[in-house]
Amino acid sequence: MLETSLRAFFKMICNCSRQI
Repeated sequence: MLETSLRAFFKMICNCSRQI
């Protein structure tokens, strides 16, 4: 369960980084 949350968190950061 924690892994899924962490993965989603990293995915969000990656998306934000890509936008900038």
